[in-house]
Amino acid sequence: MNFYDDIDVYGDAPAIITERSEIVSYAELVRLADAVGAQLTRKSVVIIQCDNSVASIAGYLGCLRTRAVPLLVGRVASERQLHELTAAYQPEFFWLP
Repeated sequence: MNFYDDIDVYGDAPAIITERSEIVSYAELVRLADAVGAQLTRKSVVIIQCDNSVASIAGYLGCLRTRAVPLLVGRVASERQLHELTAAYQPEFFWLP
């Protein structure tokens, strides 16, 4: 069993506390992640241009729960880097929170 398959058992317990002191519960995080995951297909490659945000975490978790393959790329990745990654991995989806 993987941690991402069982996290909904934590319900309303805090999962994330943002820089603005906003609290996101495990239940809310799972809801957000599953909404992302509903758009994905199993084993698809997903480029996530991520930052320190709830949306980035939800995208990553959505990939894991759907069994898609997340490829994490920083927000500061250049257009050239993204082009090279796209050519090399041929992702089916991009997650740009």
